[in-house]
Amino acid sequence: MRKNNSLFNRKRFDDFDSFSRPTTVLQENTGDDLTKIADRELIVNDNNELMIRKGNRIEKVSGQSITGKDGKDGTPGGSGAAGNSAYVYIAYASDASGTDFTMTFNSALDYIAILAADTEIETPSASDFTGLWKKYKGEIGQSIHHSEFTSTTAVSGLPNEPGETDTYTVWGDAGETINLGTFTVYNGDDGTDGTDGSDGASAFVYIAYASDDTGTDFTTTFDPDLDYIAILATTTEIVSPIASDFTGLWKNYKGAAGAGGGGGVTYVIKATDEAKSSNATPADDNTLKFTTTANTKYMIIMFIGYTIATSSTLKYLFNHTGTTTSWRILELSLQDDYGGDLRYNLTNIASTYTRTNANNNGRLVVGAALLDVGASGGTFSIQWSQNTSNTGATTFRAGSYLIYKSL
Repeated sequence: MRKNNSLFNRKRFDDFDSFSRPTTVLQENTGDDLTKIADRELIVNDNNELMIRKGNRIEKVSGQSITGKDGKDGTPGGSGAAGNSAYVYIAYASDASGTDFTMTFNSALDYIAILAADTEIETPSASDFTGLWKKYKGEIGQSIHHSEFTSTTAVSGLPNEPGETDTYTVWGDAGETINLGTFTVYNGDDGTDGTDGSDGASAFVYIAYASDDTGTDFTTTFDPDLDYIAILATTTEIVSPIASDFTGLWKNYKGAAGAGGGGGVTYVIKATDEAKSSNATPADDNTLKFTTTANTKYMIIMFIGYTIATSSTLKYLFNHTGTTTSWRILELSLQDDYGGDLRYNLTNIASTYTRTNANNNGRLVVGAALLDVGASGGTFSIQWSQNTSNTGATTFRAGSYLIYKSL
């Protein structure tokens, strides 16, 4: 027997006994043999379950459900707002008003300021950091100059009595005007002597350098051009170490330059003294120089020891034969009496500096610089001579050195 199962949907807005909101209703057609249920309605509830309603009675149709089609995708959202650039600047100064302002770390400066901005500052100045200065180094504490024995007092009630205590006064200066307080020491009885320890073994440590892990270019003298090091500890003395003594111990202690990180650190060490007399024309030092590459930035650190004969003088400067885009140096010249001069040069690489001396004591120049090489490379060097020609020698000492690294 054929049934006409044609169904159609319509929305109902009347509330049924067990339904909370309008439901989809399927009304059966009244054709053919379905006239006997024409007064029933097929209803889909909120859980997509098929129900039959007749009058006020609603029954669930077992095992039946209807699932609707997926809705269409919503309209895509618009693009978000453009992000802001972020810049962070760190500066240093000697007080909260920005005195001695610099963007380069200096351990002698007690104040720091950190500025976060969404606009680039090409050449920051102290005024950009107004209100941001913070002192990040604490005050230097009072040091102890010496302690002085004050008195000895007999005491009881202590282990191994009778005993005694010694009292000491602690002073903060040589004139004993700053009293930092006292401390007391209980003098106990001497302890029992300990047993003798075992005889120690002789210990010898040898350090060697080479250009590879087989000991090529072997030497026991430090050479910055050699990348491998070996350390041998032994209880037997080796009078004349050779490469085979270090077999299996070689390690590459210098890493390769990182990508985009520039070259490795290079040391230029002065092996022998260099003296000049009756000479007032600055010229390149025999050792303290290196070749630069175009369009490259260099970090340079120098440590120069020198002596000046009685009534003699020194004149020195820094020279670059290539194109110098910019030059910055922080330089300290120290005297034997712990005095000295500090200069911070931001522009002229060829600025000269002079020193005089009334005796033959030592001097020291320490500096850190940034050299920005332009379109052509050349030679960076320390040039020096006597400031006034004199028969007394002015000498750059062995052991002086340059350290440089391309950035």
